Amino acid sequence: MTEIDTVDVLVIGGGPVGLAAGLLLRNHGLHIEIRFDRAHAVGRADRAGICDIMLESAISTIVDFEDSVATVDADDKTAAYRTWLGLMQGTLTAEFEKGGRPMTRQLNPDREYVTGDGRTGAGSTLKLPGRSLLLVRNVGLHMYTDAVLDASGQQIPEGMLDAAVTTLIALHDLRGTAAVKKAILRRHGEDKRNVSDDQCR
Repeated sequence: MTEIDTVDVLVIGGGPVGLAAGLLLRNHGLHIEIRFDRAHAVGRADRAGICDIMLESAISTIVDFEDSVATVDADDKTAAYRTWLGLMQGTLTAEFEKGGRPMTRQLNPDREYVTGDGRTGAGSTLKLPGRSLLLVRNVGLHMYTDAVLDASGQQIPEGMLDAAVTTLIALHDLRGTAAVKKAILRRHGEDKRNVSDDQCR
């Protein structure tokens, strides 16, 4: 049998603002929200009145600009940057058809809770991010792109373009609240180290 660490339990006085009450469980920085609502179609059929259970699956998510997403030309790169912008501004949506009906999927907003024990500060409220922390993986420094050309009409290092544009876009979400950190991965082999040195001068 696997042992589990002690789980913090928080009684939600009003659930997310305007929604049903419930319990919020926390372990290793991840949360499980159990919602109660006997007026809900699911809650009516459950003996405990549970209408929904929300699980946080990850604290962080990698957004990949590498070749795994097939950004092979300037148009692809622009589409990838546009998606990243939508994530940073919280405006990204996807429209699709399900069962013959048009549907729109959008990003979750931050979740705000009214707590039942008053231990969370002024107003007894608790706010949790609706989305995971996003980590950007830029393309390798050995790749070049025609998305931007230098003064001689030559392609520029794609890794440098990614570093500049993804950081500028991230300011929509991080300005005044956090720092943007960029790391250049260690390159193995003399040739790759020379490429990194030349591009970073």
